[in-house]
Amino acid sequence: MKELQHLLQPSLLRRVVLAVFSGFMLVWLALVVWEYIQLNLETDKDLRDTSRHIAMMLRPIDDRAHQIAETRAVSDIINEQYRASNVTDPYLVLLYAADGTLLFRSHKTGQLPLRPRDNVIEKVRLGELDYHVLQTRGPGWVMILASPTFRALWVFVQTSKDIWQQVLLACAIILLALYLAVWGGLQPLQRLSRLIAARQPDDLSPLAFNARHAELIPLTEALDRLLAQLKLKIERERAFVQDAAHELRTPIAVIAAEAHVLSSNSARDNGDAGARMRHAVARATALIDKLLEMARLDDQRPIRPQRCDLATMVRDEMASALPQALAKHQEVSFDGPEQFPLNIEPAAFHSIVQNLLHNALAYVPAGGRIEVRLGVLRQWVELEVWDDGPGIAPADRTRVFERFHRGAGHDSPGSGLGLAIVRQAAHRLRGTVALGDGLDGRGCCFHVRFPLPPTEGAV
Repeated sequence: MKELQHLLQPSLLRRVVLAVFSGFMLVWLALVVWEYIQLNLETDKDLRDTSRHIAMMLRPIDDRAHQIAETRAVSDIINEQYRASNVTDPYLVLLYAADGTLLFRSHKTGQLPLRPRDNVIEKVRLGELDYHVLQTRGPGWVMILASPTFRALWVFVQTSKDIWQQVLLACAIILLALYLAVWGGLQPLQRLSRLIAARQPDDLSPLAFNARHAELIPLTEALDRLLAQLKLKIERERAFVQDAAHELRTPIAVIAAEAHVLSSNSARDNGDAGARMRHAVARATALIDKLLEMARLDDQRPIRPQRCDLATMVRDEMASALPQALAKHQEVSFDGPEQFPLNIEPAAFHSIVQNLLHNALAYVPAGGRIEVRLGVLRQWVELEVWDDGPGIAPADRTRVFERFHRGAGHDSPGSGLGLAIVRQAAHRLRGTVALGDGLDGRGCCFHVRFPLPPTEGAV
């Protein structure tokens, strides 16, 4: 069963061999067709030449018996040649007197009446056979020659008998040469395959394969790039797990310590310990929620867009954040259309708005300003969150979107995952996020843009 499956499995070598063999078969068929066409084209020329030679032979002869004898001799020679060539259809020769009396016919079944025109080749069907017929007139006699049309099967058999040995020999030689060439050409691929199969599962180093052939260089380079990308991804995931464990260690340690306090201290102390425990639980819960949100956005499944109003989503998120803004006397405004219906993945857009807005509320000091802008530029949806807070140093702007990165000099609580989630959500929408200067040249401006769906127009 395995051998049968192996034989049925597609093979480059087998494909090349079959392609060459098929090419030779097509050449063989083309030669047969060409020979068939040529034979039938040459039939008319041979018919005229034969008629001219017989007429030249008969013109000087006055004796009728002598004319008949010469005509019979020529007919016998032609038909003998046909039989020697394995042509089973007879070549017809008929000789008439000037008054239409039949003097000679080469075959009893080959009866042809006098034609209305001389020296014109006609195609005539006699029984089941097709003939090329030519009538020639001389002094006191009329001669009709009829050459059979060569059948395709006969041409195929005769031509194949003539060339099959040469074709098969050439095919065998070329197939052998190609087989050896392809087999030798595939050996580097076999070595590359064995090299990859022999590697350890955790070995993501470059292949170190010396690809001398130009066709293999792009393949080995692509494999090395893939291994480098996998290695980088695994290193990032390992760092992510370590950072997540580190971030969770602190609130869990607080919970453990306060639980011990609750079990051993007075009621007053228990109240303070309970508050600290609730704060630690809330911090751990928020971190877990962020981790789950990143996992959802990192899902590789296709996007499932839904019809939703982006402007309403932004205003709803701002309304939910209003108590936090009022507590710090922050001014929060929205600049955008009343409605912005769009087919989009709502969870990704909601993550962008929520994390950018809460990031601004957390880092902008009391009395600061936050402005959210939403619109369309050409074929791009643009969401911007401006503030006049402390801002981010240019040297740190390339790292703020990394997981668990928190800017230096800030004491606001947070997990360090918000901006990483924004970048992941923007990527999910096939968009980008950029960071620039904020209001009045101070603070930050987070600029998110993603393409309009093909069926959508500008708002």
